[in-house]
Amino acid sequence: MKLLFLSTVGNSCGIATYTTNLIKGFSEDVKCVQYPIPTMSELGGLKPVAIQALFTKFVDMSDDFDVVHIQHEHGLFHGVGDESDAICQFAKVIEQLANKQKKVFVTFHSDPVFFRTWLDVIKRRDGFLPTLLMKTLSKIWKKKVSKWFTKKYPNINAVVHTHTSKKEFIKSGFDEENVQVISHGVISRDILFKEVNPDQGIINLTIFGFISGYKGYHTAIRALQYLPENYRLICLGGRHPNSIGTEYDDILNFAADRDCETIERKLPLNLVYDKITITGYATEHEANIWHKKTDICLAPYQDKTLSGSGALTWSLTSGQPVIASDIPSFKAINDEYNCMQITAVHGHHELSWAIKKVVNDVKLQRTLAHNANKYCTDNSWENIAGLHVNEYTRST
Repeated sequence: MKLLFLSTVGNSCGIATYTTNLIKGFSEDVKCVQYPIPTMSELGGLKPVAIQALFTKFVDMSDDFDVVHIQHEHGLFHGVGDESDAICQFAKVIEQLANKQKKVFVTFHSDPVFFRTWLDVIKRRDGFLPTLLMKTLSKIWKKKVSKWFTKKYPNINAVVHTHTSKKEFIKSGFDEENVQVISHGVISRDILFKEVNPDQGIINLTIFGFISGYKGYHTAIRALQYLPENYRLICLGGRHPNSIGTEYDDILNFAADRDCETIERKLPLNLVYDKITITGYATEHEANIWHKKTDICLAPYQDKTLSGSGALTWSLTSGQPVIASDIPSFKAINDEYNCMQITAVHGHHELSWAIKKVVNDVKLQRTLAHNANKYCTDNSWENIAGLHVNEYTRST
């Protein structure tokens, strides 16, 4: 079987890592070629005609392959334009492949966040302009994209990571038969569980992955204010290659502001600025070293539209207990495996409470680590690659 992937490559982002690990999971009889998408910063300088030429070349290459597999994020399909251009560009690629009657799979790494029914819009009360924009994008998505993921086109399929995400895509106009659920794959790591003791000295809390605001650093910093003096926060990762470059400063400024507020208002809270470490980009070897120093992994994410997270899978392979926010994709994993202590999004008081709860309960620590290990085993990249092959080869 010959597969053609459309994806970012190298260390540019989590999608590139996802694709690399998936390809490694295939058996030797599956031959893969990657057609690289430029980084978002590189795409940002391209006009629509240049982007169209880029993807037309990809479509032309597909003639020599049995299956085409696209890794999708909205930002990977537009340059100087806006999100509507990204939708139209992506739809054009799908249309061209459909006309060639190619077997196509698209892994959606985030849900169609702009898709809302009028009832949803009324409930959200986002304001007139955001509501109008959201509704406009929803119409474009349904007209240009959703029509391809229906029974009429059985060769065009979506891959999402949770059943919650599947419901979102069905809601946006996809047919159920065209949406397949395959969990995010997990790398294999040999890091052993170690008990956390509240009296052990320094207790390290670690957030893993590219530094991005949606990962909840502010929530973790606020929680740190309510924890004993021996707690530390490690931000294990560097700036995303497509970042604006202010992420480190944002974390440290927020911590400094909290300390100033504590001092000026004489609040009964602990100072946090000097308890924060930002490691910068870490290789796999360096990440292993940091995770061996970790006592609890945190994932207090705020973005409820994520369909999966490679960074979370790294935390679940750390050998240590994981505390995560209740965004839908995390909750879906936990409902099945009970492998994380779940807290509310933005809930820094609850996060502080959950940290102390886990630290003071060795039985809970062992349960979470054991269940996380089962999740990681079940969803190894070899198993996930096998599930993809099953989908690629099923009759249509």
